Amino acid sequence: MDQAELELNPPKDRLNIIFCIMILHGIGILMPWNMFITAKNYFVNYKLSKEYTGIETNYATNFLSYLAFAAQIPNILFNWLNVFIQFGGNLTTRIVWGIFIQVLIFVCTVILAMTDSSDWPGAFFWITMISVIILNTANGIYQNSVFGMVAKLPTKYTGAVILGTNISGTFTAIINFLAQYMAPNARTAAIYYFITALFILLACFDTYFALPINRFYRYCELLHQKGINKRQLENSTRGKHDTLPYWKIFKQCFPSVFQYIFYIFCNSFFVSICSF
Repeated sequence: MDQAELELNPPKDRLNIIFCIMILHGIGILMPWNMFITAKNYFVNYKLSKEYTGIETNYATNFLSYLAFAAQIPNILFNWLNVFIQFGGNLTTRIVWGIFIQVLIFVCTVILAMTDSSDWPGAFFWITMISVIILNTANGIYQNSVFGMVAKLPTKYTGAVILGTNISGTFTAIINFLAQYMAPNARTAAIYYFITALFILLACFDTYFALPINRFYRYCELLHQKGINKRQLENSTRGKHDTLPYWKIFKQCFPSVFQYIFYIFCNSFFVSICSF
């Protein structure tokens, strides 16, 4: 009955609620990377500094280079693998677990910020790197799954996700500035800063479960599912298997893939320059 009503009276995205939710998920996609790369003062000038640890180490000097490697490699790897292998099952499971693991890592990061690690800078450095690897592995699956979710919607909603990723860097920089301005010391500023990431990820978590309540989203899902059923019926009638033409898709999207790889390449240079 609900499906028939949706087809007879196609709903609209009232108040652009779904559009705003996709922007929020776009912010959440790049939040882990932006939070860590923007927190250079916390890691390099505070937690790993000679003034805090009392010893001279190379951890502060090499932190951003290690961070770039630990973040980008797992993210790209699992982003691509998730195209061919659906880690964790359906879309909902991947998004929910992807966000949940990221929330746990940020909770651990906040705990580390509250803990006195001056006596074990080496352990702190490697715990941070391992957490970044786990964080960006989960984020790679989450990021890929979000674009799978938004593919059910009209094209402008993919643009909303991309808009969110563009806003994410500016948003993180503003939060970093406010945390440093309002907090009495670097430790408190880091706690405020990373807790903000928790709120953003929890907002992404909540809004994802709110999507099926929205009539416009249900209508788009219905159209998407009808398209899949129609294609499967046509293929079964012709005796064909519904397999994805990966090579054809790759050739069509190669310019975008090249741009993304070039972006990662330039980003690595940016991190290397910032580490000096």
